[in-house]
Amino acid sequence: MTNFTQIQTLKAKIPCSTKQALDLLEQSDGKIEKAVEVYHQNNIADIITQTDCNKPLAKKIL
Repeated sequence: MTNFTQIQTLKAKIPCSTKQALDLLEQSDGKIEKAVEVYHQNNIADIITQTDCNKPLAKKIL
């Protein structure tokens, strides 16, 4: 189970809501660094979808 400290630590690393932090931690088995990776992967996927650009260009935008 994800605890408050993990949520606060993740929120200090990336701009996200408490709900989003909780979801990311659940997806990453409570591993903060993995949750950060998932967050960035999701953002890259959103950029690709919204702009119809390729992955290398989307990574540069971030």
